[in-house]
Amino acid sequence: MSTFEFQDHYFKKAKKEGFMARSVFKLEEIQNKFHIFDKHTKTILDIGCAPGSRIQYAVSQMKKNNTTNYKIL
Repeated sequence: MSTFEFQDHYFKKAKKEGFMARSVFKLEEIQNKFHIFDKHTKTILDIGCAPGSRIQYAVSQMKKNNTTNYKIL
């Protein structure tokens, strides 16, 4: 049994920036285009949230917008 890790540019960037997975950059791309985390966002639902990088990013964006009243489900 071998252990294979997909270590491309985004994998290394995620680790360097403290995120748990490289999938965070797809969410960042969506945020930059559609601004889904703004001051009006009240609830965040992440279905299948392991390993947690998307939640890490969502919380960082909510803090960036000075939003304190939100729920993570």
